[in-house]
Amino acid sequence: MNFSEYTSKFRPDFGQIPFGNTDALVLCWLAFFNYPDYCGETEMTPAEMTARGLLPDEVMYKAAYRQRKSKKFFDRLTCSSRFGDIRLSRFTETRCADPSEQFAALCIGFGKEKYFVAFRGTDPSFTGWYESFSLAYRYPVPSQSRAAEYLEKRMREHPDAEFYVGGISKGGNVAVYAAASMDKNLQSRITRIYDFDGPGFAYGLENLRGYDKISDRVVKIVPKSSFVGMLFDDGMELLITDSSAVSLLQHNPFSWKIGGHDFIFRKKRTRFSSKLGKAVNDWINGIDEQSREKFITIVRNALDTLDTDDFNVFFKSLHRQIPALYRQYKKLGKEDREFFAGIVGKLIRRVLRGKKLPAAETGARKKQ
Repeated sequence: MNFSEYTSKFRPDFGQIPFGNTDALVLCWLAFFNYPDYCGETEMTPAEMTARGLLPDEVMYKAAYRQRKSKKFFDRLTCSSRFGDIRLSRFTETRCADPSEQFAALCIGFGKEKYFVAFRGTDPSFTGWYESFSLAYRYPVPSQSRAAEYLEKRMREHPDAEFYVGGISKGGNVAVYAAASMDKNLQSRITRIYDFDGPGFAYGLENLRGYDKISDRVVKIVPKSSFVGMLFDDGMELLITDSSAVSLLQHNPFSWKIGGHDFIFRKKRTRFSSKLGKAVNDWINGIDEQSREKFITIVRNALDTLDTDDFNVFFKSLHRQIPALYRQYKKLGKEDREFFAGIVGKLIRRVLRGKKLPAAETGARKKQ
């Protein structure tokens, strides 16, 4: 079963079987939804929110990549014996074009004096993807800083509560950053930090101040053919779950297999995941920070000329978007065109032939 089916099939409450890995994934997916303005100070259960009135489906589930499945998931949640009494509050969302920032978070109460802070991962907007790209050359990115502020506020609002923190994809990355950024008194109240297939830190965990204080409470879970979770691989210990999807599609958490009260774990990642992850990370590490930023800026400028700013629409209209992007490439000056082609060429060589870059091209990690 997947995590949506789990909400209705797994019936014991949190008093009978304590909070676990799959429960964290359920709550993290709630951060991909949009909520009415009344989802503020007052804590409300999913059923109470449904009775009061939700946003139209096309608005509520817009940021979720699996919109129909997400609606069914929320419907199941409202009548779940395990999750029906969770309390949602303090939803916030921010999207800013310059500098690129896409952030959303939700505070979820469960049990007695326990809260889960869930951070949204990258949504389908171009802005969300631009910020995720900038993880390669900017530290911290805006959503990391905002996540730390949000978590601190929630913890100070509930001074006697026990906290869990987590997110999917970029949400997992910002969850780790936020927990590491807390002062030691607040950190001591964080029981677990969940990172579901989130990218690592391009500048290494050694440069993430405060991480050593929470490292024993971080749980990073990736699918067996993980790609996103292996970007900027920083050596974080992994738990590997089985998946019903293939290859890169395993980033979709609806594909992750659950048996009973936990994921169905595998001993190691697939050969595809290991080889592709190493190739891409070697490629990234072989590009200096200035070149990373220049490359991503070229991509962003090209995407900004398209007739959509949503990747859901982009992938459904590739027959129109790919020719448009090629026309933008042809418009680049000679220097930029050669630079872009050179960077892409290095990636292709890495992936297809594993060709090593000359030592002079290899850039060491450096904190900005």
